[in-house]
Amino acid sequence: MALGFFSHTWAQSNHLVKQNLGSSQAANRSMFRHPNAVSIRYYQLDLNKLDQYQQVIVPCENETMTLQFERSFDYSNGASSWYGKSITGSGYGIFSFYQGAVSGKWVNDLNQSFMLQSLNQADFFAVSLINNEGMQESDMQMADYIETAAGKPTKRANANVCDLANACTTPSVVDLMVLGNADAITDGGGSVGAFTTNVASAITEMNTSLINGGLPSLSFNLVHCDLYAFSTTASSSNDLGTFASDAAVQALRNTHKADLG
Repeated sequence: MALGFFSHTWAQSNHLVKQNLGSSQAANRSMFRHPNAVSIRYYQLDLNKLDQYQQVIVPCENETMTLQFERSFDYSNGASSWYGKSITGSGYGIFSFYQGAVSGKWVNDLNQSFMLQSLNQADFFAVSLINNEGMQESDMQMADYIETAAGKPTKRANANVCDLANACTTPSVVDLMVLGNADAITDGGGSVGAFTTNVASAITEMNTSLINGGLPSLSFNLVHCDLYAFSTTASSSNDLGTFASDAAVQALRNTHKADLG
């Protein structure tokens, strides 16, 4: 097995875990319980080691995984991400930061996914093992994107995006704006900061996939992420259309020069 033995004593200096926490130590701390969480464990972590070591060790239930630092991502809105790969297989890990908020995700060599969530104390965290097969998907009959109207003018011309009609000789950067209503903020960690770090992690995962897939000339950049008052209905497709036509949303896209929102 590619993963190492997981102990309650952390002798390695590059192990992120300072100590295991009991459920009583994590009690009364605000956290979002992922609906697909198989189990949750609590730790005191030293994330400063991400800056101190090229290799760090993360917990994976009763085992561990060693991540080798690969690259960092800095986004225009101020969020940043650390990305590393398993030294023994296909696993990887992402840690994202924004204005004091932290979140993370790692997938071990056995394709088990773990989500990191702060417990509103500087170094107390919950790590949830997630059931990937239980993740919700969009209804096959329901559009989950917004079609661009032909010939629709834009005030958000981005010189960093290659024109489809021309050969792409320079890197293309797509600027993204992500807004979440109150429910999305709650599900994304309970605060705008936590929500933003989760969004940054998702964008980092996309950017890393593009790089690993041989498409380093295309990347995504987070330019704005915030709470936005919006009531949803039973139809996510209709909601997307209503959201896209919202004048205030369009104004925000223009302000932040977002190619997609």
